[in-house]
Amino acid sequence: MSRLAVATLALAMCVTAVACGGRQRPRAKATDEFLAALQIVGNKAIETDDLLPGLALARALDGGRPVDPFVLANDLTRIRGAYVRIGFFEVVVKPRLTHAGPATTVTFVVTEGPRAKTRVELLGLPTDNAAVALVKLRKLVPLADGAPFDYEAYDDAKQTLLAAIEDAGYAHAQLGATVIADRANAEAVARYIFDPGPPCVFGKVTVSGAPGDLEDAVRARLAFKEGAIYSASAVAKTQRALYELGRFSTVRVEPDHDLAATAIAVKISVSVGTRHETKFGGGFGYEPLTYDFRARAGYSVAGCIDELTTCSIDGQPALTLGHDLTNLEPKIRALASLTRLDLLRTFVTGNAEVGYDYLTVEAYTYTGPHARLGLSTPLGAPWALLRVGWLFAYYGFVNIDPVVNDADRARLGLDVERLGAYEQALVLDLRDNPVAPHEGLYFEARVSEGTPYGGGQFTYLEVVPELRGYVPLGKYVLAARARAGQIFGDVPATERFFSGGAVNQRGFNERRLAPTIAGDQQQSDGTVKLHSVPVGGSVIVESGLELRTPPISLFGLDIGFVAFLDYADVTDSRAAIDLGRLHAATGGGLRFQTPFGAIRLDLGYRLNRTERGEPEPTGLLRPFAIHFGIGEAY
Repeated sequence: MSRLAVATLALAMCVTAVACGGRQRPRAKATDEFLAALQIVGNKAIETDDLLPGLALARALDGGRPVDPFVLANDLTRIRGAYVRIGFFEVVVKPRLTHAGPATTVTFVVTEGPRAKTRVELLGLPTDNAAVALVKLRKLVPLADGAPFDYEAYDDAKQTLLAAIEDAGYAHAQLGATVIADRANAEAVARYIFDPGPPCVFGKVTVSGAPGDLEDAVRARLAFKEGAIYSASAVAKTQRALYELGRFSTVRVEPDHDLAATAIAVKISVSVGTRHETKFGGGFGYEPLTYDFRARAGYSVAGCIDELTTCSIDGQPALTLGHDLTNLEPKIRALASLTRLDLLRTFVTGNAEVGYDYLTVEAYTYTGPHARLGLSTPLGAPWALLRVGWLFAYYGFVNIDPVVNDADRARLGLDVERLGAYEQALVLDLRDNPVAPHEGLYFEARVSEGTPYGGGQFTYLEVVPELRGYVPLGKYVLAARARAGQIFGDVPATERFFSGGAVNQRGFNERRLAPTIAGDQQQSDGTVKLHSVPVGGSVIVESGLELRTPPISLFGLDIGFVAFLDYADVTDSRAAIDLGRLHAATGGGLRFQTPFGAIRLDLGYRLNRTERGEPEPTGLLRPFAIHFGIGEAY
């Protein structure tokens, strides 16, 4: 039997042991007493798998040690405590030890009894403040009267209730809470007792550690004004806004909780972070046909012109080459930029960028300078953002693939490209976490207008909306994405759409799903082989669905699993898009959790349209595609 088969059989045996309500571990020595198995029976309200890992005897089982009576007694208390926390006040837990030679099996026998119902009491609330009316605060306790009691829900409500009364102006409020177990009536009384103190307002605000314009930026980000009703959430919101400014290494927003004061003074202390920053980075990518090497180096100075301006330079070289170390494709982008915070008004960020590009793609290399001006501003809420800007670029095309003939060059405009376009983007981000979302929505709509009035030679309108959604399914997350785009009018070569890769259609390699130009190409051995290069299209449709599992610990790593289904197509006209026959791919992946995000490994398998004449025809390693990345695909 192979090693893989042996490992698989061993894993299956372990899973079976857990599924049967216990854990087992044989011991080699036949003469020493040892704990051979650990079981729990009679439990219905709490799963065995939720109880066993917290027991000290589970560690004794893993170590092959004997049963310690003291440890056994503590585990009895642990199991009973787990039941009491969810309202089983009459629970009885007894141990049963079974001996077979030196091997001991410990079975915890649980008699659950009735589960207590909940009754919530809120006492001591002010009677003259509608903001903290009994009916309003009662809704903040996630326990319904008459519902089964849950200590965790009771405990979580403490901070929520205290924050609510503090936000209503009671800066000195205190909250006492207790659970009264009425065993005779099988009832748990969750009692919250408030001592609100006097109503308060914000007093004087002092700022230290912020020089020059930075102090103005700090004061502009205060979420409260002197004389306004005191609010703890306004204090927390101010602290978050000051960290998001990106200028401070530490931020302290400290209300003075002098019990004799009803005007609460606030002291803000900040420390300016490092002004000079150097960044280096790199990466390696593998595709069935090529290797990809990337590097990045950057240097920035905060406060280069004034306290709110940052100057940056950035270099992004990359290199792609075939597995036979031929077909070298260099890519170089050099940038210099200025970023100004609070331009014209608070929270408006301005950016000016100039750069030079030498970028080799599948069919050609384009090279030349570009410039971009932009403004971004929130739209009344932190989750709504508007970006507007202007782009100018002047590119020439070299190293054009021989399969692209003169007619195709003229059609694609592979001579000189002068872009001048106005750009807008609207972003609505309602996700609970932008890095690893579990629920919420994300919407983005990008629009670009190419026009001679912007300095360009093309007249076009590019529209690209995208929607993402996340739904929690217990411990799992269902994620969905839909994106579409079209270029109306002229279609500049560098603006064309491509799909395929680690973040969209994972049945294809990077940029390989697109209209192509194909022709015969003579090889070094004299043979002729069909050769094709993608050149992009003017219409794109992409969609995806992912089911994400919570991470589990394997071999000391936190690993999550993903199953996905991707659809996409890129064409030269909207009429050529057949929504019932998009390129489909399915597959799965691993997510290795790290402090800087999830490292992602996905394997996609194409389900349809793999015949000759379709993008990326079948061949070695295909219809499979392998993708590496950092962070979720969407």
